[in-house]
Amino acid sequence: MNLKTKSLLLNVLVFIPIYLIFRFLLTYLAVPYIITFILSGILTIFLAPKFTVVNGMKGEKLFMKWIFKKGVTEIK
Repeated sequence: MNLKTKSLLLNVLVFIPIYLIFRFLLTYLAVPYIITFILSGILTIFLAPKFTVVNGMKGEKLFMKWIFKKGVTEIK
């Protein structure tokens, strides 16, 4: 599997559960319907980790950046 494909899959597989958690939490708190979708999307964009591929001298490498971790982590 190509690293760019793996990066895209990881972004989607992490984004969806976090989005659903926020969506159901905000629905439970009786926030209006359209605001629930918008607010849960914005919160997920900021809180979900981002996976990127960087081309280096030794080839492509997969990195993760997350608001709760300091710096960038290489994924092997």
